[in-house]
Amino acid sequence: MTFSGIIGIILGGINIFIIGSAVKGSSVALLQNEKAVFITAFVICLAMCSIGINNMLGNHGFRITGFIIGGIFGSMLLVMFISVVSNNPVPILGTVRNSLVALLVLMSVKLAVSTSNIVYLAVSAGAGR
Repeated sequence: MTFSGIIGIILGGINIFIIGSAVKGSSVALLQNEKAVFITAFVICLAMCSIGINNMLGNHGFRITGFIIGGIFGSMLLVMFISVVSNNPVPILGTVRNSLVALLVLMSVKLAVSTSNIVYLAVSAGAGR
């Protein structure tokens, strides 16, 4: 497992904690409203994506399914971000709070996919020895 992969997993855990705290109603330091939490979570998602894209394309190209799934989730995240920032919510979500819940689900699935890809790559690299 690479160091950057571990950093990505840690960032994902932090992001899930921040979003989960906001959805639950707990106060998150320096983040006073749901829109600020969403924007912060989006920035953390961008950091995670940059790590993942660098690892995926640098080592495996477009051959791995995690890259395709990450692209789909990233596109969904970008649509939600634009809708939250422009105060024009996606009709199916409606509010910023619902967008946070959707982002929490996306982050949980993305973290599971990323972790499984890192484990798969580590196991396949060990099997080739």
